[in-house]
Amino acid sequence: MRIILVCLVICILSAGCFSLMPEYCIGVRNNTKETIRDVDAKCDRFHTGGGIVVSTGLKLYLSQFDPIPKKALVQWRTPDGVLHEKEVEVRNQIPRKMKVGVIELIIDDQNNVQVKPFTDKEWSPKIK
Repeated sequence: MRIILVCLVICILSAGCFSLMPEYCIGVRNNTKETIRDVDAKCDRFHTGGGIVVSTGLKLYLSQFDPIPKKALVQWRTPDGVLHEKEVEVRNQIPRKMKVGVIELIIDDQNNVQVKPFTDKEWSPKIK
């Protein structure tokens, strides 16, 4: 009986703590005029792996429950074969009260990366 009670308390506390952590998706958006390859984003323990993103496309990853990462390292290869790498601040660009949403890492034509947070309501298409 004691073991069941201890397990129940642990489950309840875990669920409570879990709900306090932000839930978000991370996406890498290609805001350039060309397809980019070997697209990768690394944030603390999160690593997206390589991939291809077409012009104006988005590579979106499933929800993350870790605390929002302090920084992200974004890598991509342009059509000329050059591998680019940018480290960007993430956590300090996210509103403190944002608990659910999408964090886009946006690559532009000048090979810069912007961090743009969206709440679920801002990011989801409006259904009429």
